[in-house]
Amino acid sequence: ASYLPSESNVLDIGCGCAKVARFLAVDPRVSSYVGFDPIKSAIEWSQRFVLPRSIGSFRFEHVDIYSAEYNPEGKVRAVDYRFPARDGDIDIAIASSLFTHLLEPDARHYLAESARVLKPSGRLLLSLHDEPPVGVPYSGDEARIDVDVSYFLEIAERVGLRLVDDLGSLCGQRAVVLGRKVA
Repeated sequence: ASYLPSESNVLDIGCGCAKVARFLAVDPRVSSYVGFDPIKSAIEWSQRFVLPRSIGSFRFEHVDIYSAEYNPEGKVRAVDYRFPARDGDIDIAIASSLFTHLLEPDARHYLAESARVLKPSGRLLLSLHDEPPVGVPYSGDEARIDVDVSYFLEIAERVGLRLVDDLGSLCGQRAVVLGRKVA
């Protein structure tokens, strides 16, 4: 199934070096795209090589979010960061291999922020490592987080998101699609 409607507003959470954006940059269904990441060199690369080829309104932002693993000098705590999008404005939010690096409080906040920015029909596409030790619902450090999928979906439910589709295992990660809960 395609989750990308025409005239989509896309938010790429932890976009890295445009791993998804390089494909979306030339997709006529993308009206606007914002990607953000704490790794400055990845954003600079994206601005240099992907931005000039984009056909929609594209923007890459470096956000100085603290990460012991990826940005140890960062000044902003992930739990305090507000995504660069208005409430209810995003059709598709992408978190490709992002929750595989977020500590639980940060993951809770990012799920809540995703719920805030998604349109009622919007979708959050994300991937997880889903092999925590037996009896441990959320484990690891920022280098690799493993989470029990049922536990993760409970967290998502608490912030207003629901499971729309379970895409199964994809390249060693579990891919799921979440949408806003219907009021």
